[in-house]
Amino acid sequence: RTEYALELRVVKIRLSDGAEEYLVTNLPEEEFKIEALKEIYHMRWEIETAFLHLKYALSAAAVHSRRYELVIQELYAKIIMFNFCKELIREVHVPQKEGWKHRYKLNITMAFTICMDFWRSPEDTAPEGLGGALLRYLVPVREGRSAPRRAGKKPAIHFNHRIT
Repeated sequence: RTEYALELRVVKIRLSDGAEEYLVTNLPEEEFKIEALKEIYHMRWEIETAFLHLKYALSAAAVHSRRYELVIQELYAKIIMFNFCKELIREVHVPQKEGWKHRYKLNITMAFTICMDFWRSPEDTAPEGLGGALLRYLVPVREGRSAPRRAGKKPAIHFNHRIT
């Protein structure tokens, strides 16, 4: 077992809503001031959100293969599907109507489901109603809204029960 010294710094940042957050980093203070760390963390959050959609909306939380090469192949397939779905979703314009209380955006989970169904369909061309199908599932954008995280323990799922 090899031991080595690790220098870390703890940085307290104040968020726009007044809350405080602590970041632990090994980036040098001379090159990365607090404002730079806030920006880097914000950019990282977009990546975390993409992984969340990849993991749950595209079912990458569980793989169906046991061999390493097949697991990698399955994960690459899910990443390709993720990129395909994001491209289709990006092309859909969500109209904002005058009398609506909130702005609306696509429900990403349902959009991924619709895109995957489209991918699996035997037709060679996109159905006319693909954009309309995506627009049926809108969710309001509520700025500055937060709720406490209710995370609980999850039981382990035996390999044979994950196969669908």
